[in-house]
Amino acid sequence: IVGVVINVILGSQFNAILGADITYRFDMVRPVGLQGSTMNLGVTFAFMYLFYLFYKPRENYVTAIPMTVGFAFVCILSSMRTPFVALLVSILFIFGGSLKRWVIGSAILLVLAPLFMNEYIEELIFMTIENFTNDPTESDYIRGIMIYFSGVLAIDYFPFGAGAASYGTFLSDNSPIYRDLGISTLWYFQQKWGIYDSNLASLLGEFGVFGITLFVYFLYKLIR
Repeated sequence: IVGVVINVILGSQFNAILGADITYRFDMVRPVGLQGSTMNLGVTFAFMYLFYLFYKPRENYVTAIPMTVGFAFVCILSSMRTPFVALLVSILFIFGGSLKRWVIGSAILLVLAPLFMNEYIEELIFMTIENFTNDPTESDYIRGIMIYFSGVLAIDYFPFGAGAASYGTFLSDNSPIYRDLGISTLWYFQQKWGIYDSNLASLLGEFGVFGITLFVYFLYKLIR
């Protein structure tokens, strides 16, 4: 937390001290904290938040909602979107672990959301939607590309997918599947940059509908 505060005060100078890349969003330097990475910072805050929330659930129930609002504010401030998954977990907890109450609570939040909208949040939402709706072959968002073509593979190789080490995993380098899809010449695949970022895409592309169903089933059993 102290690292983030110092980072916000010093801006890009803090990144230079750590030797961390300087990235911008909405003309602001994205904080990296002592973790040296925006995403690592976001994941750290997500685990801190969830740990506090679940450490003594009954005692912390009253503070759950303000903690959630505060964590959401940190995510928005640093434009970190992936850690928002932690918010989905917390909302389920706040509404007593009941799926029905969680759905009702989520619906209420969606209805109230426009009251808190501003230009910054609208731009963040627009950018997120645009990442997944642009032509994937011309997109500059690798996760959108990977998820889109994993769906293509899931359909073409229904129901078992294209097979292990063929798409979006470490051993899939120079996979013929990339050539078949016409994406092997894209910069991301040439540099092996970001193609491992989406576990969903890897599972769906390599193991298809059957694989993703099995994964969800075992995840459910593990959590239960």
